[in-house]
Amino acid sequence: NVSRDLIQQAFLWTKDEEKARDFARWVPAFSLATMCHLRDPRAHDLKAELIAAAGPPETADGKGIGLTEAEINEICARPVGMNAPHYVLHRMRGKLEGLGFDLSDSRRMLMEYNITR
Repeated sequence: NVSRDLIQQAFLWTKDEEKARDFARWVPAFSLATMCHLRDPRAHDLKAELIAAAGPPETADGKGIGLTEAEINEICARPVGMNAPHYVLHRMRGKLEGLGFDLSDSRRMLMEYNITR
């Protein structure tokens, strides 16, 4: 599972758990954005799907919390001409660069490959 691999790689290869956790919160957003993009828009509401991704709001707290309301709004109000899955990938790549771990070229390329396949 590519999503699992990305999250594990982020936690294994960085020294900053908070940055890895931040990256990990965006991984399910890509799957949800892709699902909503490929299906009939009347069948799925991207914002509602992203909000529900972390589970019921009353139980999501601390380390288990998903994307913030501002991040969800950012995805929904992405630049004109950019679909939601591409926007989320763009943000994930930015987060990958910001993870601050000393990645060898092979590790970085593996994560890049997992993000784009």
